[in-house]
Amino acid sequence: MADERRWRRYALQMALISFLVTVGFSAANIILPYFLMALLGKLHKLPDVIGRVNTTGIALEFGSLVSAFMATRAFLAFISGGLSDAFGRKRMILAGLALYTIAGALYAFINSFAELLALRALQGVASALVWPVAETLLVELVPPMYRTRALSIYVMSMQLGQIVGPVFGVGAYLIARRLYDGNLMLVLRTPFLILALMSLAGLLVAVGLPETLRGRRARLSLSTAFGFISILREAAGEVRQSILALVANSGINGLAMGIFVSIVLIYVMSTVTANMVVLGTVFAAASIVGMLFAYPLARKADKLKLAGKKAMVVIVAVLARTTWMLIAFARDILTLFIAMTLANVGFGVLLPLIRVLQAELVPPEKRGALFGAQQAFFNLGMIIGPLFGAALYKAWANLKLLGGLLTGHELIFIIAAVLGYIGAAIIAVWYKPVSVYEARGLKKVSVEAGRVGERA
Repeated sequence: MADERRWRRYALQMALISFLVTVGFSAANIILPYFLMALLGKLHKLPDVIGRVNTTGIALEFGSLVSAFMATRAFLAFISGGLSDAFGRKRMILAGLALYTIAGALYAFINSFAELLALRALQGVASALVWPVAETLLVELVPPMYRTRALSIYVMSMQLGQIVGPVFGVGAYLIARRLYDGNLMLVLRTPFLILALMSLAGLLVAVGLPETLRGRRARLSLSTAFGFISILREAAGEVRQSILALVANSGINGLAMGIFVSIVLIYVMSTVTANMVVLGTVFAAASIVGMLFAYPLARKADKLKLAGKKAMVVIVAVLARTTWMLIAFARDILTLFIAMTLANVGFGVLLPLIRVLQAELVPPEKRGALFGAQQAFFNLGMIIGPLFGAALYKAWANLKLLGGLLTGHELIFIIAAVLGYIGAAIIAVWYKPVSVYEARGLKKVSVEAGRVGERA
């Protein structure tokens, strides 16, 4: 009972940080396409009074914003996990949240696309310092039999933040519209202040986090920063194969997700509605329904052995990527809502399960490096994916296939889904449900190290 109370406290504390930052990030993201259009001189009126808009002309620039964020996140994520193994988890998280706060405040001063691109890159640095390390810390603070549930709560906090964030963003937009009617740029800048305020609140909560690697003092070196390389060098057999399978799946899914996220918002703005109030409501409702399924499924997953968790990952991954094709053919609010709901269910189940499989493959003192590398490879895919997706979105704007039954834009969603299927196949074939403590795939394995998080 004491263990359960303790892991719930840690999970809720981490979830609160995730919720606060996600609220700010989502509030900013719902405004970002309109802000970009205004900076480029392609939006001259408030977006809620003009209905649908032609977004083909901003596809490449919008994709570049996603890639700029992911480029810095990918590089820093690869080393931030290893650095947290050496210098401590909490220190990295606090630094990242401070940088998030600064970046949110800087949106008030952006006046060009180049400045916006640079600011998105800075946000990527902050993201790399926080989230790979936060997931590692959460895994270490929670006993293995509760990890899927704890990570599910963490994911649900992100989904809840994605619900509340657009509402806050639209609310700030509507308030600013009443206060600054006639000043388009000032109205569009206002919601970004929420990002700064929520990041600051998350920073204050993070001050109370425990540290799982107390007493560790290491010198900064290449082997410290690039700890994933030493993991591969020391691993053997099925453990090494499974690590490579999860990392490969991350890279491919990053590519698929990058294609998807770079076009989905501007696509539905063109095919369903450009009204940000309606879109915010649909995305929020889809997240709420998705959360209703997440925790019960996580509770069941905690009772499964690793082989059962693997099977669950493969099945859910295939179903989740199929929903992307449903979004491609959505032409009304109801269909969009159903597709987004199913996509949210998949996300809420997949992320906790993948992290639990990862945690079993390395001891705690190397876990940060693996979690960071996994996110780094995902982010590498997210660098290429948005540029690829945005370029195809623009190039295939008038493409018709199968006698007009399939458009070029719909085909892009299908390509992204197929990439997701490939990632699921890699896990199905090459990932082996083994634990490092059973397989002894590492030369030096301390079983007692597995209790570090429980003692913190």
